[in-house]
Amino acid sequence: MFEKRRQRIDKILALLEVNQSLHIRDVAQMLDVSEMTLRRDIAHGDNRLLYLGGYLVKPGTNKASQYSLDSEKGVGLKNKRWVGRLAAEQIQSGDCIFIDCGTTTPHIVAAMPKDIECTVICYAKNIAYPLSSFPNVTLVLLGGVYYPSSATFYCEESVGYLNKFGINKAFLSAGGVSLERGISCSHLHEVKIKQAILGIAIKKILVVDSGKFGQFRSAFFADFAQIDSVVTDSGIDAETAAKITDSHTELLIAQA
Repeated sequence: MFEKRRQRIDKILALLEVNQSLHIRDVAQMLDVSEMTLRRDIAHGDNRLLYLGGYLVKPGTNKASQYSLDSEKGVGLKNKRWVGRLAAEQIQSGDCIFIDCGTTTPHIVAAMPKDIECTVICYAKNIAYPLSSFPNVTLVLLGGVYYPSSATFYCEESVGYLNKFGINKAFLSAGGVSLERGISCSHLHEVKIKQAILGIAIKKILVVDSGKFGQFRSAFFADFAQIDSVVTDSGIDAETAAKITDSHTELLIAQA
């Protein structure tokens, strides 16, 4: 009982690295437990989590009057969860994969079988931390300077280090997706990592919730034509879906 409680709290803390607050309803659905179970976890836990007005936060992150300021990040949590599950279904035993940073990609890890045998390369703390408990995963965390804004590590040497691996599947995140202008993110230090992966991986899989389509961020890192497969949710509009399939890019839509 104690071990399961600790594992649940660890998973929630990993998600809170990139979401300052999470609604308890969404977290309960993601972890397949009741809201009462989570409230008990917190009550009998080690004071690493607070439950305020329906939201889970880390102590010191938000005051009681501020806990919902970042709650918009949790609005799409259910869709991200289903997208992550569908993306995880693409992983097979023996794969060497790359998992990008972001708020959707942690749901890939959450949906991976605990006993899967594969190699995972990443550069984000909220990806590496939960994977460190997978007994049969060879985990490679790229090092460098830590960037709290995206919970990532980066240095120039990491880009060259990627060439040592035969990556057959790369799960890439994005803050904005335009079929015409390209794919973008918010942090410039991520661009070289993403671009290196695009040049190495055999299959490039874009994992985004439908709200990212038509959006633009400050740092463009890829043309849409470089992507082999898109995993998203059923909120994608019909016109965009048709354009993706017409471009001969695989489109996988997660249904709740």
